[in-house]
Amino acid sequence: MLPGASVPFPEKFDQILKYTSDVKENWNLYIHKLTDGFLILGVLDEDAPAHLDERFAETLAKFGSRVATALATSERKVPQSFDYAIIDQSGGLKYVAGGIPLKTTPPQIPVAPYAKWFVGRDGSSIWASVINPVVNPRGERLALIRDFQDVTDQQAMLHRAGIFNLLAGGILWLVTMLVGVAYLRRVAPEQITCSRIPTLSEGQTVEFKASLRWDYASLKQNRDLEKPVVKAVAGFLNSEKGGTLIIGVGDNREILGLEPDYALQRSRKDRDGFEQTLSQILINAFAEACFARFVKVNFCTIAGKEICLVKVAPARRPIFIAEEKGVQTMYVRAGNSTRPLSTPDAVAYATEHFGDFTLGWGSRRSRPVTLECFTPSGQRRVIVKCCGSAGHDQAASLGWSSLE
Repeated sequence: MLPGASVPFPEKFDQILKYTSDVKENWNLYIHKLTDGFLILGVLDEDAPAHLDERFAETLAKFGSRVATALATSERKVPQSFDYAIIDQSGGLKYVAGGIPLKTTPPQIPVAPYAKWFVGRDGSSIWASVINPVVNPRGERLALIRDFQDVTDQQAMLHRAGIFNLLAGGILWLVTMLVGVAYLRRVAPEQITCSRIPTLSEGQTVEFKASLRWDYASLKQNRDLEKPVVKAVAGFLNSEKGGTLIIGVGDNREILGLEPDYALQRSRKDRDGFEQTLSQILINAFAEACFARFVKVNFCTIAGKEICLVKVAPARRPIFIAEEKGVQTMYVRAGNSTRPLSTPDAVAYATEHFGDFTLGWGSRRSRPVTLECFTPSGQRRVIVKCCGSAGHDQAASLGWSSLE
């Protein structure tokens, strides 16, 4: 593409202009307006023929009235002493022959040579332009050289295939990103900040607990209060989005703080001591690998009182809690509460949400899991030796009638 151009002399149409260029050349110029641009004819004083105005008129007639017809005019039809330039209505220099004095927009000179593809005027032929910078001995970029080369049919096909692959890859990337963002928005837990807590309500991803061990009813320590905390975390682990357990806030959203729990710590009666105690309780319940991967403990201060935020991500396998007599129970979120599942419901839920699963975090082989069922005739117990595909098949094949 040729650069934009402007004339350094007065734009007076259809009359001879005398102009001396920056390099002291004396020109006779003639500007003729086309329907979509203009044409400039020029001849130096020393080359000017007799009856110059007539010769200008004769030459102009060969170019027609449009830029397209002017571009189609062969240079052989133009007197050898005449130079000319064709400029479109936007100021783009379409063609120049000779040394017409013009001002042009300097091109961007690249640092290194590169190739550029473009389609010819017929819309079908493809050309390649190799652009080389011109550099002086001091390393300054002065100009550029465009070397136009024909492109074979095979090269053109490869070029078109490359463009198609690039567009297809871009569309596929965009679709993948949109699907990924939609999935993350669906499964990502709600981001809870400290300032939002007073306005929150308990729900599928939010649970309030007044304390970890301090019993506000009896005004003393009660270790049984640890169990609802563990069950709430288990419910979030087994959910699709996870959730946040907020300790130090009552069910009515009253900010109670953690000071009573801090006072119950044996050694460090502060945030660090509380976090160590809470972390150990959750590690004992879910194993250290599960805790480290899916549970994060944070703190913040509201109205001068510290509260604890236990942020839980959804686990990748079903989580069971070991309760009395070695019974393993699965807890899930149901609205704003955490509920246990019976053995058949636990197997169905785990299969639906986790597919082919295994239990345990220490090794690939799972330990036997005791699942307790209740029937109208009494309490029955089923021991599933392995909770992979074989274990699932075994559990699924045990109907209520076979529980003897």
